[in-house]
Amino acid sequence: MAIPRTNASLTRSAGAAAAAAERLRRGVERARGEVKTILGWSDAEFLRQLTSASATGSAASRASAAVLPIRFALTRVPEQVRARLALIGNAAHTVHPVAGQGFNLGLRDVAAVVDILVDAQRAGDDIGDLRVLRRYADWRRHDNQVISLFTNGLIRIFPTMFFRSRYCAMPACLP
Repeated sequence: MAIPRTNASLTRSAGAAAAAAERLRRGVERARGEVKTILGWSDAEFLRQLTSASATGSAASRASAAVLPIRFALTRVPEQVRARLALIGNAAHTVHPVAGQGFNLGLRDVAAVVDILVDAQRAGDDIGDLRVLRRYADWRRHDNQVISLFTNGLIRIFPTMFFRSRYCAMPACLP
């Protein structure tokens, strides 16, 4: 049984949401300011800053700051495997970098294809046979779809949440 919420708890929830939205807005503004600062540096200053922040203490001899938009298209190849060919990682699918899951997805692809190939070799099967490689594609299909939908959903949810919190802090305004 759900505990009914009181007006006081709703007010606290709305206040917490408004405070979180304000922190997010300030963070975005702070990041925009940092980008403006970096873009204002000369190439020599950018290289000096990059070198000092580098774990190795060195950086490319020619470096300059630039802002590049993330151009993203949710893609998945129609055929992940063919006879003697298995596409893994970004060759088979791309996900938005928002949650940093592309690398993890690729590692899981590698682990799965290695597992399938080792099992096939132990069984005396041709590791390049389409039936063997389809086991890899079938195994990875669900995880790839879930992560793709998750990361794509995040980029759709958060801008909406930011817009709602910035322009409409009252719960009654939210759909």
